[in-house]
Amino acid sequence: MDDWRDPLAARDPAKYGGVWLAGLAPVGHTELVVVVQSRADEATALDADPRLRLVAWSGVAVALLGLAFAAAAARRRQRRAEQEP
Repeated sequence: MDDWRDPLAARDPAKYGGVWLAGLAPVGHTELVVVVQSRADEATALDADPRLRLVAWSGVAVALLGLAFAAAAARRRQRRAEQEP
């Protein structure tokens, strides 16, 4: 069924037309199946988001490392100043 078209797409192509992705899951020990579908462009739009999140969190990690090194350097300078006569 690679070329199946939703009959509602003929009625409202803006809302029901286009490519959709579907997932199927059996319901317990019954003969029922749950079908969940979403637009392919909306489902695949999430693929670009993790990359942006990775870049953002990498920036946060670098900033935190910079603060940790700055605090360690300040502490080292403070100790040296306390040890000098």
